[in-house]
Amino acid sequence: MYCTVDDIKTPEGFLTEEVLAELTTEKGETVEVRIDRVEALIEDRTKFIDNHLRDRYSVPITGNETLTKICVKLVTYDLKKQRLGTRLKAPYLSFESEAMLELNDIKNGSVQLDVGTSSSRPPFIVVKKQKREFPQELLDKMP
Repeated sequence: MYCTVDDIKTPEGFLTEEVLAELTTEKGETVEVRIDRVEALIEDRTKFIDNHLRDRYSVPITGNETLTKICVKLVTYDLKKQRLGTRLKAPYLSFESEAMLELNDIKNGSVQLDVGTSSSRPPFIVVKKQKREFPQELLDKMP
């Protein structure tokens, strides 16, 4: 998994132990952190991240701080969204979109994770010069 329950209780996750307990406890239950519920969300989001990046990287990726931060944002967003629904406010409102932008940048290759070796990374091709689609003679005849 890309993050832990302790990662969620950090400044990046914006959740204290008390807030996490409130978010994971249903009405009528004793207010305490339900680690099983948080871990289930972490597992879901870890699978989501793996599915998003499997074309570019060999997953799961271990020990990557960038993916930990992305997972923390996604899980924090999920926890808050489950409890607050449409009343979700900043900064939590932007957590999912920020994380998805980062994931898409990684997926598309504009951001690269420092993982693996050159032999374990997917190959890529650099196109130096593209062949013309139309011959120069035809282009010269155009007005």
